[in-house]
Amino acid sequence: QTLREILREIDPECIVGIREDPRIAEQQFGNFQSHHAIQDNKATRSDFGRFFYRFPDGGESGFDVYNRVSGFIGTLRRDSDDLLDSGPSTSSISSSSSSSTLEDDDGMTICIITHG
Repeated sequence: QTLREILREIDPECIVGIREDPRIAEQQFGNFQSHHAIQDNKATRSDFGRFFYRFPDGGESGFDVYNRVSGFIGTLRRDSDDLLDSGPSTSSISSSSSSSTLEDDDGMTICIITHG
């Protein structure tokens, strides 16, 4: 919904690519079914260390999230550099139907939409 509203306000010729990437999702806290389980795991996390404690049943630690997001940022940086060096036709960012190209002096705006 948010992306659609933003796209309504931008000239399609200015859009080089659009991507959905699960690496910037919110932290997964696992499958908690009871308030008691949540409280127990939060207490354990406090004892173990907030950054390294991995929540059970599919949850992540802060360290897991950091690694996931760091990988996304690295990919974003490389893809942006590729666009500036080569133009959108050789980039790994999925190209839109526009025929726009980037020049080194054009600059680039990257819009990241997240929800969570």
